Amino acid sequence: MVKLIFKGVIFLILFGVVTYILDPLFLDRDQWIYSSYNSLYEAEKPKNLVFIGNSHLNKGLDNFIVDAKTGSESIKLVGAGLNIAQIYYNFLEVLEYQLPELIVIETWCLYSPGNNHNNPIDDNGKLVGYNKYAFENKRIGPIKFEETQLSVDKKDIAFHLFNTFRYHDRWTDLKGFSFFLNDGFRAPAEEVLQEWVKTGGVLTPSKAEQYAHTQFDSSGIFLSAQEKDYLNKILELSEKKGIKLLFLNIPIFETYYQKSKKALDGVSDELTEFFKPYKNVDFFDLNRSIGGLPRTYMSNERNISANQHVNYKGCIKTSNLVSDYLIKNYKLNVNDEYLSSGEDLLYNFKKIEKDSFFLGGINKVNNVLVSKMKSKNRITIGPQEDKIKIEGWMHREGINNLRSEKAIALRKGNDFIYISGDEMRERKAYALIDKFGEQYTKSGYTFEIPKEILERGQYKIYHLIKTNSGKHYIQDTWKWLIVL
Repeated sequence: MVKLIFKGVIFLILFGVVTYILDPLFLDRDQWIYSSYNSLYEAEKPKNLVFIGNSHLNKGLDNFIVDAKTGSESIKLVGAGLNIAQIYYNFLEVLEYQLPELIVIETWCLYSPGNNHNNPIDDNGKLVGYNKYAFENKRIGPIKFEETQLSVDKKDIAFHLFNTFRYHDRWTDLKGFSFFLNDGFRAPAEEVLQEWVKTGGVLTPSKAEQYAHTQFDSSGIFLSAQEKDYLNKILELSEKKGIKLLFLNIPIFETYYQKSKKALDGVSDELTEFFKPYKNVDFFDLNRSIGGLPRTYMSNERNISANQHVNYKGCIKTSNLVSDYLIKNYKLNVNDEYLSSGEDLLYNFKKIEKDSFFLGGINKVNNVLVSKMKSKNRITIGPQEDKIKIEGWMHREGINNLRSEKAIALRKGNDFIYISGDEMRERKAYALIDKFGEQYTKSGYTFEIPKEILERGQYKIYHLIKTNSGKHYIQDTWKWLIVL
């Protein structure tokens, strides 16, 4: 009997270990939320700055920019449609793995109208929300168990706690398992997450006009008793742990902000008073500070609603404003090590050294050969043009260019630097292949963006190459775009 019990205990332990290891394989690894949580779990050393929030934070803040400008090392933990109770559980999850100097909490969940945000716990004591099962991306542990227990009926806890059970239909997804084992973690999760800030397009004039003519109900914009309860939990725990907190607004569309200004500013005023007793807490009301953002800084949302997100242009602006605020108001421990990222090189341009092994050039801009232009170094994009298309090539000697990633960067001073994402397309440069060989097969590129995704001004053009081992190389093309 004792042997049988012993074997049973050993089986349960082995089952638990295997389930813990395999559990992440059953999640949708293409989702940005998965990459967000994984960036927390993949962190190999302590971070001094952590951002927590919703999709507004995911789209609205590039922590690579913040790290480059402030010298910090940060993580961004984000979800979708989370209420303050779910933010609280993400706060607990962060403290399981990190003890940063500063945690920045994005506050859209406190402004968003709707009962799911205002009253996160229903009359039966259960957690409700637009994304009720947000906990699924957490690792199995006491925090996930507590949140699961609060979110589902008792009989369903095991089913929702273990993704192995919940997504049991994926047991036969051999292609998915192969992706996970071979390629799923090749790019660090934080880099996969960063690519999402570069999506969304530009809000069209016709949709912007719809915002102007839509009547928005502001009655649901208020700070409820339940929201204050969960805020208190966060504030008290931060005080106990000796962690500084910064609550932050990510900008919304200026037309909506002006229409709902009274209600939105009312919540801001209430939050300001609420935070006053806490010496470790600050509040950066970015929306009130700038009055929202214009159309070209906003994503082209599918629906006209209170829920808006900035695009990459808006993200660059917001990330720089937040960085400037952090530099002015906090003395974070600065990482003096060389950070190998495109943002670090470009925002700290003194690190850019001439690289004689980096070859490249710009052949065409908006389908016109640069060699035929009157000014070959200062290229003007006129008011009548609505896009920017650059064709060129880049190659770095001494690396495997076929397994490297290429990007183009447009630098307007130190507060606005656009680094390409999916707009960068590989182009076969046949002339280079004929002249130099097959190692130049992937040296050509085409880069195309709408002109209005850039601010007006003068941009210096840089080439970037990132190797499969994560090392970055940069080339100053000594060419400028003048965007009018």
